[in-house]
Amino acid sequence: MPRHIPAPEIPGLVASTVTVGTWCGDEARSWCYHHPSDCRPLSKRIAVFVRDDGLDSHVKLIEGDGRSASFVEHARRNLPEGATLDIAVTVASEMASQMTPSPPTTPEEKDERLVAGILTANGFLLDDFYGQTAWLKESNIEGFKVYVRGTPAPQFVEIQGRDIAVPLTDRILAEMPVEVGISSDYDKGNTSCIAPCLEEGVRVILEGMLPHPAEDEVMVFDYEKLVASKPVIGRTPKR
Repeated sequence: MPRHIPAPEIPGLVASTVTVGTWCGDEARSWCYHHPSDCRPLSKRIAVFVRDDGLDSHVKLIEGDGRSASFVEHARRNLPEGATLDIAVTVASEMASQMTPSPPTTPEEKDERLVAGILTANGFLLDDFYGQTAWLKESNIEGFKVYVRGTPAPQFVEIQGRDIAVPLTDRILAEMPVEVGISSDYDKGNTSCIAPCLEEGVRVILEGMLPHPAEDEVMVFDYEKLVASKPVIGRTPKR
């Protein structure tokens, strides 16, 4: 199973978490650097891929979804065989001048950039989460993931002549409530709460307010009670 570790920092850029896994039988590391004004997962970004055997290790400046026809590879630097992480970071630093994104064109895009910036800077990655998408990061306890996602909003669907509320997950807005939680990788265990805004939701995670669930335990906590029971330690989310 892939694991995640902090990425080497480059001044002026926001690093995503490094994913460590295997590629064709060899261990490999991959991560991205974003411009701080646009950390959306598919925005223009520097993608780093380093294999332990050095084969196909590279640094690319890309934009869009690699599975889509709109995907663009702006630049590529192949790394020499045996290239270290330091060499990869040096090459990525040299591409930083090409990172300046265009300004947001809609209020929705501006909101998306703000949300992605806060979550990426605090170590979260957008990924699949039980059939939906959520921003995830590894817990400090093995076997658990921390998640942030939009609060469920009901959509009313007519079923056999009755309007039934079907909960859907809204997109995240920085100033709107979010669901934050800790989920077990191995069973149904889950603890969560609804925080009043994204920054407070991230603070719940950073300050360890939510307990990890016991086996198959599902608990929903009241945000106000969690905050009241936790002494203020001065740690705030990165923005």
